[in-house]
Amino acid sequence: MKSISESCRKLNSKLVDLNGTLLLTICPLFAVISARAGYIVDSHVETTSGTNYYTWTVHNEDQSWGLDGLAIEVPVETRILAHTIPPPYSNPDRTAHWIMQERHDAEIDAHDGRPAIRAPRPGMKWLLWWGNESPSVYPAGTSVSFSVATDSSVGPGVVNASAATYTPQNNPHWYLSWHGQTIGPSITTSDASPGKGADRDSIVSLPDMRSTLVTNLQTSATSQEANNLTPLPAPSVAMHAAITVEGEVGRTYAIQYNSNLKNLTGWRGLANVILTTPKQICYDPRPGSNPQRFYRIVPGPIPIP
Repeated sequence: MKSISESCRKLNSKLVDLNGTLLLTICPLFAVISARAGYIVDSHVETTSGTNYYTWTVHNEDQSWGLDGLAIEVPVETRILAHTIPPPYSNPDRTAHWIMQERHDAEIDAHDGRPAIRAPRPGMKWLLWWGNESPSVYPAGTSVSFSVATDSSVGPGVVNASAATYTPQNNPHWYLSWHGQTIGPSITTSDASPGKGADRDSIVSLPDMRSTLVTNLQTSATSQEANNLTPLPAPSVAMHAAITVEGEVGRTYAIQYNSNLKNLTGWRGLANVILTTPKQICYDPRPGSNPQRFYRIVPGPIPIP
């Protein structure tokens, strides 16, 4: 069976950039995400006019002391055009705050000199968000979002992610690190295969993905879950024809449809409507993107196929 890392390398190789438009094929690395698994990360990517927008929403599943840091590993040539910084979870003394940095070294726990988040790999850097003062951390059951905008020189793909839990109870090591993968700036697009792109001004949204961050300490998540990306359900939007029925309250009217007005025998029953108000709106359950239909109102009831 092929390894997850091999699958992710193939995923990254599917990226194509042409005239600022990014296309990404997500490999189906389906996994069951534990309901209580440290941290779950939902990623959202959108690109328009040569700019890539990334949002990571981190759900703290069971870390009672709270999320105190998030790091996304990206190529050093990734150019950050803008970023967001979350507010502190609470701020009773008005000293708590979050910061964002681009880091080429490890985040060191000042209490014992050990890494809270390891150093990035060669050729990579961290996009690092960190909470300052204990009220800034996000406790179990909460969610917080982080986002950046980048230029199109580096496109989206699978990247490493790390998070840190604030753990003063483990003094002198005050931070517990968690690791996994998510979607982020990953591929230098000049190295991608050429392909047919869409209009530079078009908006391309890539599939939203979910992943799990795990640690070596006891948790309900497994190391395999940290290497799996699961597509999130996508909303489905369809237009439907609206038919206004006007008449006498309490009477039954029928809606018929026909796809060809020249076919006088082509009328078919769609619905019977008993008016509860002088005017009611009914919808054809068939999406409006299907072949055109014409409608008429006749006395009802009539047979409905």
